[in-house]
Amino acid sequence: MDQGINISFETIKEKITSVLDLWGLSEDEESDLFILYSKLTNWSALEKFLVTPDLTEVLLHSYSYIQVDTFSSHGLLNYEISFENEEDLQLSIEVFAFKNSQSWNSLDPFKSFYSIIFKRSFRVTLIHGSLCSNGSPKIFFRRTKEEFLSIDSFTNTIDQKKWLEEKIRKKSNIIISGATGSGKTTLMNSFIHNINIEEHLILLEDVHEFPGKDPHISCLLSGKKTLVDYCHYALRMRPDRIMIGELRGAEIIPFFLSMNTGHKGMLTTLHANSASDSIERLGTLFALYSKSKDLPYEKVFSLICQNLDYIIFMEEKRIVEVIKILGADGNRSIFQKVPEFNLLEDGAFQSIPDLHLWGP
Repeated sequence: MDQGINISFETIKEKITSVLDLWGLSEDEESDLFILYSKLTNWSALEKFLVTPDLTEVLLHSYSYIQVDTFSSHGLLNYEISFENEEDLQLSIEVFAFKNSQSWNSLDPFKSFYSIIFKRSFRVTLIHGSLCSNGSPKIFFRRTKEEFLSIDSFTNTIDQKKWLEEKIRKKSNIIISGATGSGKTTLMNSFIHNINIEEHLILLEDVHEFPGKDPHISCLLSGKKTLVDYCHYALRMRPDRIMIGELRGAEIIPFFLSMNTGHKGMLTTLHANSASDSIERLGTLFALYSKSKDLPYEKVFSLICQNLDYIIFMEEKRIVEVIKILGADGNRSIFQKVPEFNLLEDGAFQSIPDLHLWGP
């Protein structure tokens, strides 16, 4: 996606022959130059990885070493790559940033943006070498699919699929939690495509990860304005559902206050270690970013547990646990494990859910 400049091979060849005062290049010289050009401007050194059908992420750590994650690998795999040296890698990233209209340098060392590479969409994150102890820049490519996976790609039984579809249809307030790369965003994208097209969805993001091409979806990307601002704007846009790509900061407050004023079908993702841990993390985030430092933690916890319906926890692109939030007892949450997702040691699903208390 050449938003900035388009550096053609012919332009480079003409510059080289002009500077060196040459009549032209031999066939071998032109071939070598084209290979170098492709590495520096078109990511040819990474092409076989970036076009992998089930790719989820590529982590480029140095000019000779990358890690690759796919849906089938269930973890990172290590590979060698063929940049000549750190200088070539640095130049390649600088050209890529320039082509995508990104100012990336030691004064502006972190960039995350959406780009098209080999006709595939990626969320790209650039880390300048000035932030790294070894001085080597890093770049991370996370695949963002234009197409979406069906809900049954994340479930084990037809009952699980039907349960999820019902909760979406009934506009339950849901949080999808898990570690980085667990499949939270992919599942949320699947949910979005299962929502009635007659509803007006407002999707708020700080980094573009969802296609959002459907006309009934209003996508707002933070930049000069924050997600907090957009939460306030969304309430004036006649939303049927408000969704945030990921909760990580002050946007948690207007998001949950919107639930408390009757908005349903709210959906977002959250980094957490388990479904039950997600509730405590929500409480911590809300208390941390609340302007009222005298707000009792019990009140925060009560607000969250009264308005949130379900938490879905993911590992390795699969749903491993779902809990139903029933309320709060002081600073402890009360919840049930949803039986359709509560797998017992013998492989059966627990039919009668137990009540659970979580907290200090």
